[in-house]
Amino acid sequence: MLNEIIGRPSRPAGRGWRFVGTTLVTAALAACGGGGGGGTSYGDGVEAPPTAAATIDVTSDGAIGGVRAAVAAADRAIDAQASLLGLDFLLGDDATVSGRAGAKAAGTVQAQDSGTATCYDVFEVMPCAGTIAVSSDFDLAADQVAAGRYLALDFRSIAFGSGAEAVTLDGGLRIDFETSFDFLVGFRVGDSLRITFDGLQGSVGDVAYGPIDFSARLQQSNVGLQLTADGVRYTALEVGSSGGAAVISAGTVRLEHPAQAGAYVDVGFASWQRVDGRPVAGSSAAVSVGTRTITVSVQSTTATTVRYRAVITESGGTLASYDILATYPQPSGGVPVYTVLPPP
Repeated sequence: MLNEIIGRPSRPAGRGWRFVGTTLVTAALAACGGGGGGGTSYGDGVEAPPTAAATIDVTSDGAIGGVRAAVAAADRAIDAQASLLGLDFLLGDDATVSGRAGAKAAGTVQAQDSGTATCYDVFEVMPCAGTIAVSSDFDLAADQVAAGRYLALDFRSIAFGSGAEAVTLDGGLRIDFETSFDFLVGFRVGDSLRITFDGLQGSVGDVAYGPIDFSARLQQSNVGLQLTADGVRYTALEVGSSGGAAVISAGTVRLEHPAQAGAYVDVGFASWQRVDGRPVAGSSAAVSVGTRTITVSVQSTTATTVRYRAVITESGGTLASYDILATYPQPSGGVPVYTVLPPP
């Protein structure tokens, strides 16, 4: 079953506490995949992709660049999700089902400024150890929060559940509301939050995560929920697993072109699977800049090679097609060498 990390359908979020869990994991799963390299900054700790567009040349080098961009975007998305899989428990909508915690308590800490909540106040499971130090400049019992307000939480030795459902959590999280927000409605087009993680770490069962230290921006656009961090922007992205393969089933990724420093490229996914660090035959992605697109499709995969077809089009018309072979130095991986194969 796919585990959607960006673009989860909007639904009433309840009050402040109910909102925290989804925000925490939506940001963390999508934004912690490794160095972005060359991204520009908003000036508030959020690293965005470059603002200059890359170019797509109708050459074999241009086709190889498109393949590299598709693979890089897929790897960033999949590795980000996998690196923090343990935090998925916070996305549960019903804390009574299989011990999953929905982080949806009604906001027992109502006073502005600061206070302390118990583990149960936030996660609504018993037994539940630890506390959460809370700091905010708005009433957590309110249904709306004005732009410019913040909510900060310091998780202190949180622990609940047992076995595969055992959860531990420590570290800080701060949410800055860059626009007004209605907890009863959820994300609306134009809503924007900045989320900062400070040493967030813990485990779920035997899966450890963190420590997480980064800033991210979460925005609702007219094309879906977007998250920007670490030099990458994810839009309406769905990442999960099926039959042992990591799967990207929808969404787009904007990141720096691997072969063009300081320039971005957009990569769209409808079906991409990865096993043992390599894409599976049948996977495809669209690498675009303006009206020019490289459709990258995986033709075959062996222990040390992946064969791609790269078709370059502009405004729907085909300009060129190339078959490209990626050869890995060893079955366990390494940096591949890309070569253009002669026409069949």
